[in-house]
Order: sequence, then structure tokens, then C-alpha cells
Amino acid sequence: MTSRPAQSLLVELNSFIGRERDLAELSRLVADARLVTVTGPGGIGKSRLASRFASLTSANFDGVFHVQLAPTSDPDLVVHAVASTLAIRGEPGRTILETLTARLGQGRFLIVLDNCERVLDGVAPLARALLEGCPELWVLATSREPLNVPGEALHVVHGLPQAEAVALFVDRARQVQPTFGRAQVIPGLADVCRQLDGMPLAIELAAVHARSMPPAEMLIHLDDRFKLLVTPGRIDPRHATLKATIDWSYELLTEEERTVFRNLAIFPASFDLATAAAVCERDLIPLLSRLVEESMVVSSTDGHESGRYHLLDTIRHYGRDRLEEAGEREAAERRFIAHFVATCDVEVARLAAAEQSSWLARTERDYESLRGVLALTRAREPATMLRLGATLAWFWFVRGYWAEGLDWVEAALAASTEHSSARARLLSGAVDLARYLNRYSDGRRYGDEALRLYGEQGDGAGRAETLFRVGWLAMPNQRFDEAESCFQEVMRMARQLDSAPLMMRAFLGLGQVRWRLGKSRESLRLLLQGQATAQSLDDERTLMLFSDTLGHVLHDLGRLNDARRHFAESHDAAHRLGDRYHAAHTLLNIAFVDLKRGDDAAIAASLEASLRTFAELGQRVDVSLSLDGLALLATEQRDYQRALRLFAAAGGIRRSIGAGWSAAHHARVKAAIARCHEALPAPRARQAWREGESMTVEQALKSVLAKEPPAVVELSRRERAIAALIGEGLTSAQIASRLKIAERTVDSHAEHIRNKLGLHSRAQIAAWAVRELLATRSG
Repeated sequence: MTSRPAQSLLVELNSFIGRERDLAELSRLVADARLVTVTGPGGIGKSRLASRFASLTSANFDGVFHVQLAPTSDPDLVVHAVASTLAIRGEPGRTILETLTARLGQGRFLIVLDNCERVLDGVAPLARALLEGCPELWVLATSREPLNVPGEALHVVHGLPQAEAVALFVDRARQVQPTFGRAQVIPGLADVCRQLDGMPLAIELAAVHARSMPPAEMLIHLDDRFKLLVTPGRIDPRHATLKATIDWSYELLTEEERTVFRNLAIFPASFDLATAAAVCERDLIPLLSRLVEESMVVSSTDGHESGRYHLLDTIRHYGRDRLEEAGEREAAERRFIAHFVATCDVEVARLAAAEQSSWLARTERDYESLRGVLALTRAREPATMLRLGATLAWFWFVRGYWAEGLDWVEAALAASTEHSSARARLLSGAVDLARYLNRYSDGRRYGDEALRLYGEQGDGAGRAETLFRVGWLAMPNQRFDEAESCFQEVMRMARQLDSAPLMMRAFLGLGQVRWRLGKSRESLRLLLQGQATAQSLDDERTLMLFSDTLGHVLHDLGRLNDARRHFAESHDAAHRLGDRYHAAHTLLNIAFVDLKRGDDAAIAASLEASLRTFAELGQRVDVSLSLDGLALLATEQRDYQRALRLFAAAGGIRRSIGAGWSAAHHARVKAAIARCHEALPAPRARQAWREGESMTVEQALKSVLAKEPPAVVELSRRERAIAALIGEGLTSAQIASRLKIAERTVDSHAEHIRNKLGLHSRAQIAAWAVRELLATRSG
């Protein structure tokens, strides 16, 4: 072998932060492939990562060379740039490629070809020729798109994880402001890094301003980030400004690709191929693939294994600026609005259950875009905003966007004064949103206006549906006479209109009123009549509500097995319908049934999971019920002081909002409180009660939920599925039937699960599943 050639590596002028996972993945790829291309958008850190990897692995090679191709604009000059870096000159009778191949064939070498995107037509054939001629040569390329050479392995670089992004900002900020970051919390820092997509170049450019501007102030200016993120002193003009970095990529696009890219910038979040094609008004299959390859668009899959695409926030801002410059923004926004209004504006209540679930899932995936449509139509097309809001009211209700939904309702009502059917539908839907936020007066105002509009329009069904919602609104505030009056009127109108759906709702409402008044047998009769109608109509959502209410009534009548079965049916329906709140509510109800029947750990896990969801959704009545459940459990465990604190906290929450629950629940809680007082010395009981009464909602939650996070347990997909089914109470035979596997296979998996989790029984698997799997699914 010839003497070892000199190496050519970039000198690191500042510290290298993070990227351990990327470096590990590059090591794995280089072990399996001799050509690895590091791809990603400009400014994401491809060159620095490749240089770091080359430096760390240099001991494994006879020579490592970093070839900088950014200054090269002619593909024919690539081979000369490589030869120059290796200090190789032409030899008589040989081409420069032949000389390179001969030299690199004499040992084990790594060449980093950096910034290949502008000269791919020169890089790709050169890399292929060298790899074919040099069996111990490795090529590590950085490019905004792949080389498309046989045997090429790709590593896509993403933004830094949040912790690494913050660490990079602090490190670079201290170079200009040595005292930066000495405080434990730096307001706005994490948000700056998040809005910059964890892009190292953007973070470094922002950190320069730490000398004169705190991160919280930087946030205000990030909408105009291309003016803010400028560092004229940089040697490389491509990285002197954030805009120059993206300009470099944009200029590499064809004119058609630029047009599509500009139009895609109208999306505020992810989108699918069909939606993008509608907004861009063209077939995007080849073009979108090219933009992904060129690192201008990011591809991914959602939980339904559907292809999704999005632009990094910084690149989206750039694209919108270009869209504005091209005079195309208004037309793009019109197409954007038209597409989402056309696909979203449906009569959801008339869809079958499966179609409702599909609509909800699709609306959830596109909700960021729908927010954008609402914002655009507010000033431009107020009637369209009103119509879209009327459709989305049901989505806001089911998916728990109650406060946000009411904000949009108020905005839509203010934007348009027309007395249309859409306005009446929006107002009627807003009654449910107000109920879940315990805003009775607002809900009644919405309901009264909706009733007036439906009356003017002669829409009896709409008026009856609104009366049903107003009746339901009255119950959390114990206005049972008002609720009874509304539901009786719904019953009268149902008979007058000969409407089975309205009759079903009247039975449900009247059954609820009777149950809350403690008239369980009368309630049971009404609910069974209504349930039969719901079954004949195949109305899964209303059946879910009947099952839930029947569960409560049967629980109060002492028929625990029947109650649990109805709650479980309601819980399953909530999952199918994607109703997060109701899934948590039924999990809470199952825990109440199981208080004297099941495993304490499983009951506590169900109650805590429900409590988290209710707290997140702002449902204080249900937070209080979850606290009652935990207090009842503490009573059974003879932890009387804890029980009294939780009972007092729950009661205080209900009093603060004027809410109540059923007579039977009140009686059960009252009996448990009396038991606690009997078991404790009076001073200790009074102290525990005072502590609970003085708790805010946040303090009560913290006292229950502040625990060490559980260790991560690696179960396979099949093991997690089986654990979840065990948590639902299924036997091995039932699980085998559902998953279409042998029963002995189920038992074998259950044994593996016990071993991995360090558990000793099937009941403990069920408790773990409720806490870690079913509770998460319910959320």
C-alpha cells in the first residue's frame, strides 16, 4: 500500500450539539451500504452532521476527505473538485477519473461529497464509477435530494428535538451574551425553537439576537423571520440569512414545481394528495414526489396509514411570501376555502354511524386547515363562515373543542347577521357547547334565538331538536322543572310530526330527569321504550347515551352486572364514534360499578385516567365525580383522611358552579362521608375536611395525579393488543376468537406480558392495561 495520504476534514469552529441518534443511524447505514446520502432542507444541519460523522469514524479509514461542492455550478467540474481536494493531478494517458479511481483503489477511504444538489448530474455518475472501481471506498453525500444511484441508502435529517434545540440556542447565545441562560427558565425560548422547526441554522441566526432581544420578544417577530434572522458577517453567503438558504433550494426547482410549492404554502398544517391536487388544480403525483425528494415538502403517514404531507413552518412562511410576490395568494385562498367547504359541509346527523366516524376522523386530520378557512371567511365570506360553523359545531361538541368552538360561534354570529337556517343550526349546536362549559345563561341565549329562528322558518324538527338541547342544558344546574317542560314539549311535537327520532330523544331526556330525581324504576321504563326506538333507527350515538343512562339507573337499582354491561357497551360505542369525553365518562362509570367488585389498582387507574381527560377538557362536574370515586375507593381501603379531603374537594367544585348529580350518587357519598367521620377522631376529620374544602381544582388534581412517571415497557404490537383485551375483561377463548389465533397462543403471550411487566397474575395485567393502554385509548 502507498503511504497514507493526508486527510481533508472541516475544522469545527464551535461546539457540536446533539444528533446522537442521527450519528448512530449513519453508523448503521454505512455498515450496510457504501453510498449513504444525507438529505433534508437547507439549514437543517446536513453538512455539519456529515462532517462530524467523518471525524468520529476517521480512524476506521486510511483516508477521509471532505469535498465542498457548493462553489461548483458545472456538473462537468465535479470530478476536478474531488481531485483537487485529494491533491491529485492529471497524468499523461489517463483521464482524471481513471487517476482518481487508481488512487482510491489502493486503500480504505471515505469521501464526503457535500452540497451535491446543484451538480447532481455530475455527482451521480462520478459516485457510481468510483464505487464500482474501488471496492473499499465509501461515499457519504449531503444533498437536498437523493443521488438516485444503485445501492444508495438515504438518511433524512429532521429538526433537532426540543431539548437539543434549546441547548444549541443557549450555547450560541452565550457566544454573544455570556450570562445568557443562567436563569432556570427562559420565557419564550422553547417556543422560539419550536416555531423554527428545530432547524439549526435558524436557531443559530436567532441566538445572535440574544444580546439585544429576549426570546419572548423574538416570538413576536417570527412572522417576519426572514428580516429578523440575518447575520451579515457569515462567510458563506448561502447561510448569511435564512432566506438565502431557502432561496438556494427554491432556485433549483422547475417553474412548475415552484408554482405548486407556492400554492402548497397556503396549507397551515398537513394535507393529503387529493386535497393538495384540488387546491393546486392539477395532477400532483409526480410533482409532489419531486418536492419531497428536493426536501421542500415533508411526507409522513397518519394513524390510518394514509399519506400526509406538510411544509416546515419556516419553509411555509417562505412559500407564502413567494405566493404574495407572484400575485397568486387570493386565488389560492379562494380554492382553499372552496375545497374545504365542499368536503366538510354535510348534514352529519343524517350520516350512518360508520360515516360519522369517518367524517370525524377526516375533520380531525384537517382541522388546522379548517381553522384557516374559518379565519379567512370571517372577513371575506361571512355567510360561508356561518355555514361551516354550523357543521363544525357537532365536531367541536364530540371532540371536546368546547371553549374554542364557542369562540368561533361568537365570531361567526358577529360576522354575519343573516337569519338563515345555517344560523339557526349554529345556535342550536352552540347550546351543547355551552352546557359542557357550564355556561347556562349563554346556552339559554343561543337556544332562545335558535327557537325563534326555527319558528320563523317553520322548521318544527329543528325547533324540537333545540328544545331537547335546552332541556339537557338545564339539568347540570338542577333546573329539573325546566328540563321536564322542554322534554314534554319535544314529546308532543314528536307525536305531532310523527317523528321517531324526536320521540327517541324525548324518552331519553325524560328518563334522565327521572333518574336524577331518584325515580329509578320510572326512569327505567322510559329509557327502555326509547332504546327500542333507537335500535330500530340504528342510531349508534343515541344508543350510546341510552346505554350510559341505563347503566346509571341499573347501578342505583343494585343490578351491578347489568349496569357494567351497559356502561361497557356505551364505552365501546364512544371509541367507535371518536367521542373522547364520553369514553372517559363511561370509564368512570365502570369504575363506580367495580368499587366493590374488582381490583383496586384497576379501579384507581380508570378513575385517574378519566380525571386527566376531564381536567384537560375543563369538565369540572366530571372532575368532581372522579374525585368522589377516588374518595369512595379510599373509604373502602380505610384511608379515611384522604377520602374526606377528596370528598370535600369534590363537593367544593360542585358548589362553586352550582352543579349537582343524581339523588342516588348523593346518598352514596353522604353515607361514605358519615363512615369516615365515625372512623376518625373529630379533630382529624375536621382538619381533613378543611384541607379538601380549601383546595382549588388544580391543587386537587395535583394531589391525586402527581406521581413518578411509569417506566417505559416494550411490548410487541400483539402483546399490547392482548393486554388491552385482558383489560376489557375478555377470557383467553374470547381473545383467541377476536384475534383469530389459538387459545394457547393467547396464554403464551399473557405469560410473556407478565414476565416483561414483572406481574404475577392476569388481574394485574388487566390493571396495567387499564392504566397504560385503555386509559390512553379513551383519551
